[in-house]
Amino acid sequence: MKKKLAYILLLVFLLHFGCKENPKIDYRNLDKEKTTELLTLIINDSTDLYMDSSCISENNRFLHTIFTTDLNNFIKTELEIKKDSHLKTQLELFHNYRITKDMAFGKQIITVTEFKEFAEKAENGNYLFWPWVESNCVNGYISISKPIFNEKFDKALIIIGSMCGGKCGGGETRTYQLENGKWTITKTEFEWIS
Repeated sequence: MKKKLAYILLLVFLLHFGCKENPKIDYRNLDKEKTTELLTLIINDSTDLYMDSSCISENNRFLHTIFTTDLNNFIKTELEIKKDSHLKTQLELFHNYRITKDMAFGKQIITVTEFKEFAEKAENGNYLFWPWVESNCVNGYISISKPIFNEKFDKALIIIGSMCGGKCGGGETRTYQLENGKWTITKTEFEWIS
């Protein structure tokens, strides 16, 4: 009887302590943390020629359709994303991301509203964008997307570029890998130049 009672107590103990759920990971906070980590590294890299400007666009201004007609499939394959729900969340965050003052690191932000105002003025024949950029920004402006991460948040894809005039600029798509706590570029592709 004592042996049976010991087994029952052991079973109750194991069920009680062994079946507790692991704490849920807050993927939105993890995404924000990894986004800040990677963009801080890129924007503050003085050796990166794309970062050689005093202005930055608030949102990603470069068309990702330039390099592929099926962005979702490209990202899924490139980052080895298994879950469609993860890709959907990452694309939602990607499309809605805005550079904030704390992420601009002293660069002047050209806002979405300012880009719209310049576009409206251009429709009325008052095209002032490039003269404004030349007088307010050293070396044009840069644009960088929010990183799109895989499920493990150890692989990321970024679209980056710079514009220095109406027919002057360039950009690329980069894949980064996080190894031993350090992000490194593993692939650069779809380079374009104007």
